[in-house]
Amino acid sequence: VTGVQTCALPILTPVAANWATPGADDSAWPAGAARFGWGLDGERTLLTEGRVTHYFRRWFTLTNPAVLSDLIFDLQRDDGAVVYVNGLEVFRSNMPAGPVTAATLASSSVNTPDETTFYRTITSVPGMALSAGTNLIAVELHQGSATSSDAGFDLQLAAKIGRAHV
Repeated sequence: VTGVQTCALPILTPVAANWATPGADDSAWPAGAARFGWGLDGERTLLTEGRVTHYFRRWFTLTNPAVLSDLIFDLQRDDGAVVYVNGLEVFRSNMPAGPVTAATLASSSVNTPDETTFYRTITSVPGMALSAGTNLIAVELHQGSATSSDAGFDLQLAAKIGRAHV
């Protein structure tokens, strides 16, 4: 999964409580290509300005998840994000601890050059409930303030088998 692939983002209606799970219906969500956002940082798909939170879903296929040891996430987020795999939270970046809602603000606002930096997170595969076949990455992007002048999101995913990346 790379940032140039098609992803989905919701329309302006609230998302369902189970939006990050594989069982959620995203058939009405429009699709676009990453980088997502607004504010002149190389966005390919514009997001709606004035929203605190934007939601994304991307399906990916694994033939044999049992051979994987780690997932490597390279996340570009302006300002904060929570990343899920198959409905389970995997990590947060620039987000407060505790429950997260559509009104939750990122821990801080991000400025140049950090808003276009890819932040790497490596997570162990065991316990992630990966399946042979289709799996889901879901990300919620949060602004540092309700009046933020820009937003941005992109994500790349790689997997580690032994010492090699695929």
